[in-house]
Amino acid sequence: MTELPIPDDVAVWLVPLLGLLLAGGLGLAMGWTWATVRAGRRATVEQDEVTGLRVELAHAQAQLAAQAESTAQAATTFGALADEALRRSSEQFLTLAELKLQSSTTEHSAELDQRQKAIAEMVRPLGEQLGRLDRAARELESKRERAYAELEGQFKDLALATRRLDDQSNALATALTGSSQARGRWGELSLRRIVELAGMSEHCDFVEQPTGSDGSRPDMVVLLPGGGCIPIDSKVPLVDYIASCDVTDGRERRRHLAAHTGSLRRFIRELARKNYAAGLDGPVDFTVLFLPGEPILAAACELRPELQQEALEQRILIATPVTLVALLRTVGTYWRQDQVAESAQQVWDAARTLHDRAQHFSEHLAGVGKALGRAVGDYNAAVGSYAQRLLPAGRALEKLTSGPGGNGSLDGPPSVDEAVREFSPPS
Repeated sequence: MTELPIPDDVAVWLVPLLGLLLAGGLGLAMGWTWATVRAGRRATVEQDEVTGLRVELAHAQAQLAAQAESTAQAATTFGALADEALRRSSEQFLTLAELKLQSSTTEHSAELDQRQKAIAEMVRPLGEQLGRLDRAARELESKRERAYAELEGQFKDLALATRRLDDQSNALATALTGSSQARGRWGELSLRRIVELAGMSEHCDFVEQPTGSDGSRPDMVVLLPGGGCIPIDSKVPLVDYIASCDVTDGRERRRHLAAHTGSLRRFIRELARKNYAAGLDGPVDFTVLFLPGEPILAAACELRPELQQEALEQRILIATPVTLVALLRTVGTYWRQDQVAESAQQVWDAARTLHDRAQHFSEHLAGVGKALGRAVGDYNAAVGSYAQRLLPAGRALEKLTSGPGGNGSLDGPPSVDEAVREFSPPS
């Protein structure tokens, strides 16, 4: 079937009309169908009307077929018109949408450019800050790398120094635990160092290894004011102490500590038997047993806290570097007080001497005053004799010999009116 072109103004009112015809046809068909059903029902009741109804039914069917054919033609035409209208509407909608989209895109592009510029202006200080932050971070990272390199070098030096110190400590521990002479020498050096730190002078405040009248030789004797003295012996019981520090088993460590405490108690008894007080000049109150390390005494007192009291009962004072410095400082204080007292005595003696000499000088000064008084009296008597006796005779002789070549006239001596000042002590 060839499609006929339909004008646009006809299509506007033709499409609704076709819709109404189609709806009317469909309604007529449905009504006719309903009538047919009712007729069929009545056919069972009214057999006489069947023939007429069949004729009418056939006529109706013919009309229905014709109507259906026209409805189909109308539907085909309506479909074509609807498709054409839809196509045109779609084209118009797409054209309008495209124009609207272009306009909106243009407006949004301009607005987007403005917003981008505004955002760029807002973000620009942040970018500058980020740039400065990046430069600072790079500088900080560079400094950190240099610091890490220096620190790594220092750590290497520290590790090397630690290894050297460890080697030296091991060598010292080996020497101290292997040789009693090395331990004794180390104790003597530590004792001398402590005495020097206390500010004492050799041969003035202390004497090293003096020999007593009974042949005894303490390591050092500290001199006290008034002739007293304090003998000091240095002992270094390190073998069992170092062994107790090296073990981790508690029972084994306690065994070494017990041996260490026993060694220290033997030193105390030996020092008490030597009795340095009997061979030294001057009174001796106690003898000092010097240990060159605080932990040495602490380890022994861990098992035997009464060790110090036990030593004091035998007139032995166990001293570590700290307590020995305190003791020597006290001795230094005694010496300073003794020097002050001696200086005060010297000042008193000098004052007594000055007083005696001033007394003798006052006696001599009184004799000088008396001699000056006698001299003034003799001078005044001589002036009187000169004025009364010698001067008149001299002037008479001048008159007799007054002529050319004379030596001039005699003058009297000046008089002395000042008297010697009498001494009057202050009230």
